[in-house]
Amino acid sequence: MFACLIIGDSIGVGMSRAIGDRYAGQCDKLVEERATASQILSWRTPNKFYGTTLLAVGSNDEPSRLLALKLTRLRQNIPTQRAIWILPYSRTRAYLINSIAVTFGDETLDLARFQSKDRIHPVDYREVAAVLLPER
Repeated sequence: MFACLIIGDSIGVGMSRAIGDRYAGQCDKLVEERATASQILSWRTPNKFYGTTLLAVGSNDEPSRLLALKLTRLRQNIPTQRAIWILPYSRTRAYLINSIAVTFGDETLDLARFQSKDRIHPVDYREVAAVLLPER
């Protein structure tokens, strides 16, 4: 059976709802509004290998070398075949997160492609989910 994980902050919460609406299979979810990278690192991830992991982390942290170290550690702790990082609207944060994704050979999806009212959250998470999970 295909196993997926969604991990992150409020963007992860929105993505988990949209993916749940679109995708019949269940994904494990480790998401919480306003979660920081430090909080997410403290969460216990399920002890299994994931086919795909969606990471929506970093929007609530100041972009810094310390954040890069935390994101690197987080990624090292997730056994997954495929990782997709959601790049936030903040360009500084997006560039930092993208550098982590490149380091691991991971994929990214840039929220800048989608309309937002607050430059933090997409207006419609279903549009983002449709790009991640195109209909066959």
